[in-house]
Amino acid sequence: MDCLVPRDRRSCGVMLLSCALVVVGSHRAGAIPLGDTIRLDSIAAIPAALGAPNWATDAGDGTSRLFVVTQNGEVDLVKNGVRSKFLNVGDAKVPIEAGGEKGLLGLAFSPNFSAAPGTPGRGKVYTYETESRVGTADFDHPELVAAGGIGDNYGVLREWTVSATNPDAIDTTIPSRVLLRINHPQDNHNGGGIVFGPDKNLYISLGDGGGGNDNNGGINNATDGHTNGTGNAQDINVVYGKILRIDPLGSNSKNGQYGIPATNPFAGATAGVDEIYAYGLRNPFRISFDRGTGQLYAGDVGQNQMEEVDIINSGKNYGWVYMEGSLVNRTGGPAGMIAPIAEYTHADGNAVIGGFVYRGKALAPLTGQYIFGDLAGTSGVGRLFYLDTGNVIKEFDISTEGLGVPGQLYGFGQDKDGEIYALFDTGDVIKLSRNPGDVDLSGLVDVSDIQTVATNYLTSGPLGDADLSGFVDISDIQTIAAHWLQGGGSPATAVPEPASLALAACGVLAGLLYGIRPRRRASGA
Repeated sequence: MDCLVPRDRRSCGVMLLSCALVVVGSHRAGAIPLGDTIRLDSIAAIPAALGAPNWATDAGDGTSRLFVVTQNGEVDLVKNGVRSKFLNVGDAKVPIEAGGEKGLLGLAFSPNFSAAPGTPGRGKVYTYETESRVGTADFDHPELVAAGGIGDNYGVLREWTVSATNPDAIDTTIPSRVLLRINHPQDNHNGGGIVFGPDKNLYISLGDGGGGNDNNGGINNATDGHTNGTGNAQDINVVYGKILRIDPLGSNSKNGQYGIPATNPFAGATAGVDEIYAYGLRNPFRISFDRGTGQLYAGDVGQNQMEEVDIINSGKNYGWVYMEGSLVNRTGGPAGMIAPIAEYTHADGNAVIGGFVYRGKALAPLTGQYIFGDLAGTSGVGRLFYLDTGNVIKEFDISTEGLGVPGQLYGFGQDKDGEIYALFDTGDVIKLSRNPGDVDLSGLVDVSDIQTVATNYLTSGPLGDADLSGFVDISDIQTIAAHWLQGGGSPATAVPEPASLALAACGVLAGLLYGIRPRRRASGA
């Protein structure tokens, strides 16, 4: 190899560096192996009085605001590191019931939130919370009605209006509009995720009604609010254990408060609840759409054995109560049940917490991969996972240069840039980031990071963009050099070869790359 006048400066530099440093790593024992290394950085702390944060989202309006849902009924907005109240449903006289699996569970902004004045949906925000059973339910179970209208709580979907004078607050002088109320049999398995899809319809995730094994006191209990024999999740005539799809701007529902898309699988004359989009779910606490593909993901909490991640499609049956993940839970299930794309046993956790497909820049190697976690693992502390190639579950290696996992994992969030946040029962709102210079997320700033920069040199990244400037150039080499052999991954150690050799090689590559004049970016790019 003649490196004095290389034809390809990048590949020559990479080959030179490949012998400068060797890194050895090992995996922690367990069914789920360690994968990429990330750093945890706190951006906000929610006071204990507000309850644990369980969901966070942006408004879709291009502003750098993160809206954090807290279990006791408040939505806080975090902007420029400052937390403020956006909405408190209790202050607005909503009879919220919080505690256990109940509380404020969902938040979504209309796709037309920042549209021109007069556009339907402008300034509209939606919440889903468990409330006292006040008013008339739009959805009920025949057993609860026959037993005299019993039930534990109402799941309620409300529409709110942002202030005309303060975009950082809901105008609570304008009464919220109730779109629907669901009489919920027991106090658990409420689901509560609400997200708008690419079709601008609202998707609502609902648990099977509670209890255990889709009943409360036996599969033939006549007053538990669970369909005898099959359970609720398999009964398309009730809404429990389903993903619903509605149009908040429409009016062809039975109560006239929302629309029902004509393409819903059971809409119109077809048997089944018109609002159902998918069924056979136990407790899909968190759902989200991939911003890149438009695919809907769900983390469906298991019973005693398996936790699962599903890709949700219209009209499909995801198996509960007959299947728990890929395991048979009850015999006699129908044909055509959809298996999860990933699952893990209770040897690795106890309740899956669904997250998001990564579409940000800081963790570029994770682009297109689903990030999720587990409530409490096996030691009472949450775990952070992602789906690697082939949907293999891996656990993030948490860098010691940032925070550790502070407690139980209650939810995830995603900001306008596609970056991901983990939310904990300690009140911590934590951004998933990386150590400076560790562009390949290996846990150590080393040769492989230089290789990543070289491979993507003079592109817009995000792979190799160590300084997140939006362009891979000499400044990224400088960032890596400034943090050489730093990391905090566990465990990854450098073979004791002189660091000076690696730094010298880094300098050689920098010189080679610097000889390539960076292309000027277009004005305004």
